[in-house]
Amino acid sequence: MNNTKKYLSIFLLMIFIFCSYTQIFANEDVPTDDIDGYIEKIMEKGKIPGLSLVIIDKDNTYIKSFGYADVENGVEVTSYTRFELASCSKAFTALAIAKLEKEGLISLSDTISTYLPWFYVELEGDKQDITIEQVLHHTSGIPTTTISNFTQSTSDNALEEAVKSLVGIELKNKLGRVFEYATINYDILGAIIEEVTNMSYEEYMVEKILKPLGLNSTTVGIDEQDSLKAEGYKISFFKPRRYKSPNFRGNNPAGYIVSNGEDIAKWLRLQMGIEESKYSSLIEKTHIPDRSVLPNKSDFSSYAMGWTVHQNDMEEISHSGFNPNFTSYITFSKKDKIGVAVLANSNSGYTSVIGQYIMGYLNGEKDMVLREPNNIMDRACSVISILLIGMIIGELGFSAVFISEIIRKKRVCEGLTSKKLKKLALLLLTSIPYALAIYIIPRGIAKSNWNTIVVWTPKSFIASIVLTGALMVLSYILHGLLLMFPHRNKYKKDLPSLIALSLISGVANSMIIFIITNSVNSDIELQYLLFYFVLILFIYIYGRKVVETRLVEMTQNIIYDLRINIFKRIFTTSYQDFEKLDSGQILATINDDTARIGQAANLFVTFVTSVVTIVCVFIYLGTISLAATLMSLLVIGAIAALYYVVVQKASRFWEEARDTQNVFMNKIEALIKGFKELSMHYKKRREYKNEVEGVSGEFRDKSAL
Repeated sequence: MNNTKKYLSIFLLMIFIFCSYTQIFANEDVPTDDIDGYIEKIMEKGKIPGLSLVIIDKDNTYIKSFGYADVENGVEVTSYTRFELASCSKAFTALAIAKLEKEGLISLSDTISTYLPWFYVELEGDKQDITIEQVLHHTSGIPTTTISNFTQSTSDNALEEAVKSLVGIELKNKLGRVFEYATINYDILGAIIEEVTNMSYEEYMVEKILKPLGLNSTTVGIDEQDSLKAEGYKISFFKPRRYKSPNFRGNNPAGYIVSNGEDIAKWLRLQMGIEESKYSSLIEKTHIPDRSVLPNKSDFSSYAMGWTVHQNDMEEISHSGFNPNFTSYITFSKKDKIGVAVLANSNSGYTSVIGQYIMGYLNGEKDMVLREPNNIMDRACSVISILLIGMIIGELGFSAVFISEIIRKKRVCEGLTSKKLKKLALLLLTSIPYALAIYIIPRGIAKSNWNTIVVWTPKSFIASIVLTGALMVLSYILHGLLLMFPHRNKYKKDLPSLIALSLISGVANSMIIFIITNSVNSDIELQYLLFYFVLILFIYIYGRKVVETRLVEMTQNIIYDLRINIFKRIFTTSYQDFEKLDSGQILATINDDTARIGQAANLFVTFVTSVVTIVCVFIYLGTISLAATLMSLLVIGAIAALYYVVVQKASRFWEEARDTQNVFMNKIEALIKGFKELSMHYKKRREYKNEVEGVSGEFRDKSAL
C-alpha cells in the first residue's frame, strides 16, 4: 500500500512537470483558406472584443474590421476606429529623432546629459553617460523593470518628471553591451525632442511628423473626448472587461500614439517604400539594426530604431505593442512588399499571434506552428479567487453554525485565559511574515510596485490578494471565538481547526511543488524564492505536526473510551453469554481493533493533505493546458480503476485474516493458561509449537494480501 502511494505521487509529479512546460499551438484546426474565420476564432479564444486588420500585398490594400469598439453600447469597429498603438508608437518617436539628427539639432553619439544636464545614471557607484544611440537601440543598461517608474499624470511636465525618475538609478548592464528592452528609453528621447525644439512632444509629433506624412487621423496621448477611439478592455475573470487605464502622459513617446486602420495602412506603405514621402530616407535609416550586440536568443532578431529586424528569408521587420487595455502588432517585408497590422482593444497576447499567422500565410506558409501566448495569470488568479470565495463562504457558514451552537448551549463562554491570549498573540506574530510576503509580491515577483501591478495585472489578481487578506482576518477572528466558546463535546472542540489546518497544509504542499517547478529559469531573485519557499514549507510542516499531534491525542482518548465501554458491556453480560464468546475475538477486539483507530489519525491527515494537493495541482494544470490535464486525469482514472480492482480482490481475504487472527489469539491465551502443562510434556509442546507456526504463517500470508 505504501509503495503504491509513493509511486502514484511520483507519477503525479511527473505529469505536473510535463504539463507545466507543455504549450498548445495556435494553428490547431486553423482554416487556412478562410482568414476571416481564423481571426474570429482567435478573437474569441484570445478575449479580443474588437480588432482592425490591415494587409498590404504589393499594390493592394485590405482593411477589415472585426467585433466591437464598445461592447456595452454595441458600437462596431470601423476602419476609422482609433486604437492605442502601445509600443508600436516607438517607431514614430524614432523617426522624429532621425529627422532632428538630419537637421543637425542632435547627434546620435551625443550623451543624454548634453541636452538634459540634470540627467545621470550609475554603474557600480560611477556616473555613466548614456548616448542617444544606446537609448534608441535599448543598450543603455536601463532595466526593463523601470516601467514601474511611471505615475499617473496629465501635467505639462509629465515627460520630464518621468525621465527624472531615472536620475541616479543603478544600471543593470554596461553601456552598449547588452540589449534589454526598457520602454522608458523612448521617453528619454521624447524629453530630448521637447528640449531641442521648444515644443511639447505631442505638438511636435503632430505638426512635424504626422501631418507631413498625411496621417491626419493619428493623434498623440489619451484624449477622453475622442469619440472615434475604441474603449479599452482588460481580461479579468475569464473575459474582457472595460478598463479605463490611467493617463500616463510621461509615457506618450513610448506607448501612446493613437491611430486607425486607414492611417496605419498608409504608415505601412511608407515603411515598405510603396509610397514615397520627404521622410523616406529617414524611414530607411530607422530600419538599420544594431549589430554591435548579440541578437535575441529566441529568434536571432536585432533592434533598430523603434523596429525589430529579423534574420529570415523575408527580411521581416516588426514590432508589437502591449498597453494595459490595448495591443497591437505591425510587421512587413520590404523585400516581398507585404505587410500586416493588427490593432485590438484588449490586453490579449493573441493580437501578435494573429499578425504572425497572417504574415506567414501571405508568404505561403500554410502549416505554421505558432506558440500560444502565456495567458495563464487571469485563469490561475480567477480559479484561486473562486476557491478563496468558497473558503470564505465555508467559514461564514461555520460562523452561522457556531452562533447556533452558542444559542443552543452547546458552546459555553470560558473567556480568554492568559494561556489562550498567548496563543492568539503567537498566531498574530506568526502571521506577520505572511502579511509581509503579500506586501512584497510586486517587488519580489516582478521588481515593481503596487501602483504598477494594479494597472498591468488582471482584476482577478488583485481580487485574489484581497480575498487572501480577508480569509486570514476572518480565520483569526474565528480562532479567537473558538477559544472563547469551546464545544461541550470534547471530540468536536478541536475538529474545526484540525480540518482547516489539514486543508491549509494540503494547499501549502501544492504550492511547494509550484515553487520548485516554476523556479527553473525564473527571473525572480533567489532571496525571494527562498523566502516564499521557507514560509510555505513552515505552514506545511507545522500544519502536519499540529494536526497529527492533536489527532493522536484525540484518537487515544477515543481508544480509552471504547475500551472502557467494552469492559462495561462485558460486565453487564451474563456469564452464560460471555462463555459463548471466542476469547481470541475479545482479545483481538480490545487490542487490535482499537489500535487501528489510533492509526487512522495519520491516515486522515495524509488523505486530506494529499487530496487537497492533487486538486490544487490539477486546477493549476487546467489553467496551463486543459487538454493535457484531461489526458492526465484519464490516465490517473485508469490507474485508480486498476487499484480499485486490486483492493476489492484483497478485501476478500480480510475476513479470513481476521478469523485467523482470532485463532492466533486463542493459542496465545492457551499458552498463558497451560504453560505449566506444556513445559512438562515435550510432545504437547511440539504439537502446540507446530500449530502456532501454522496459524502465524497463515495470518502473515493473508495479512500481506
